[in-house]
Amino acid sequence: MFVCQYAKQGSLRKLLDNRYKDLIKGLVAIHEANLVHKDFHSGNIVNDNTYNSFITDFGLCRPKFLLDILHIMTYHMILA
Repeated sequence: MFVCQYAKQGSLRKLLDNRYKDLIKGLVAIHEANLVHKDFHSGNIVNDNTYNSFITDFGLCRPKFLLDILHIMTYHMILA
């Protein structure tokens, strides 16, 4: 028989799943505002405590419509 201490906070998987939910909510809010972060990576995620994560560094954040215009212009330049 193997006996171990009870972990009140649950597994690492549960902890990570909860954090991902917060990050997804943040990304959804950014996208619903018609913005694109453009620099989303682990270094731009900060933690207030074990359960609260925040997305930071919006320096490259741009309105989505500008990115669409640039994409169209670049596409047409390549074809020309």
